[in-house]
Amino acid sequence: MRAPVPEKKEPEKKAPEKKLPEKSLAEKKVAEKKTIEKKTVSGKTGGRPPAPPVSHAFAAAQPIPAWWMVWVGLFLLAFGLPLTVARFMEMPVEPMRLALLQGQSVNDAQLDKLAATKLRLANVLRTNALYDDLSTVSFEQAARQQDATIQKEWREEAEYWQRKALAISPADPYGWFRLAHLLYVKEGASPNVAEAWRQSMAAAPFEPRLIVPRLQLALTLGDALDEESRRQIPRLIWQAWKDDPSRLAKAAKEGSFTVLIEDVLREDPQALKYFRDQLELLQ
Repeated sequence: MRAPVPEKKEPEKKAPEKKLPEKSLAEKKVAEKKTIEKKTVSGKTGGRPPAPPVSHAFAAAQPIPAWWMVWVGLFLLAFGLPLTVARFMEMPVEPMRLALLQGQSVNDAQLDKLAATKLRLANVLRTNALYDDLSTVSFEQAARQQDATIQKEWREEAEYWQRKALAISPADPYGWFRLAHLLYVKEGASPNVAEAWRQSMAAAPFEPRLIVPRLQLALTLGDALDEESRRQIPRLIWQAWKDDPSRLAKAAKEGSFTVLIEDVLREDPQALKYFRDQLELLQ
């Protein structure tokens, strides 16, 4: 008797898988590019969306209003044109101004022209340099007058312009010294002169070009100076000695301050000897 033969079972047929439509090559490249850009932006901005390109920002900006440009033009015209015109007006009289400041000869006609030009400029400009020039011109006009009343008027005008200059530039050591000199000519050794001298020292204690003039004025003021100001005199003497001993000797002889300066220089016998040698050369 034969054993039963097992029946062969046919394998079960699986349902066919649904295949998605393949993407085209161009679509794949676009998808890859977006993925890369997304990763790059996330790394740089912490997940925040990127800022729009600069070109887009400019494209979105509003155009500048015409009235704004008009105001800018008027501003430049109002503040730039007067300065330009002033420079042209000053050019013909600039040599006269420099000659006056350097102590050179300036005739009456040139001085009048310089004064008239500066006064016209004062209607346009308001600067301490312009007011300084007007003060210098007025003081020179006063020195050329024979009538005492007219001379006094010019000196008062010089003081007026100098104070206007100091109102703009209160830390100007030269301006304060000029005011001290003006007041000394007008009032003599007075507290007002001493105060202007002190302000000049406070602005720049050892300004090289002012050392000898300050020393001369301080020795002339004498008791009008307060104690603190008088303590500055020995320092000025030593500074003047270091800068130019011959100039110090000349100033001492002109102002008859030889003894006072020698008393300070006694601390250094060699300096005292050299100072006296310089005095002998001036005989």
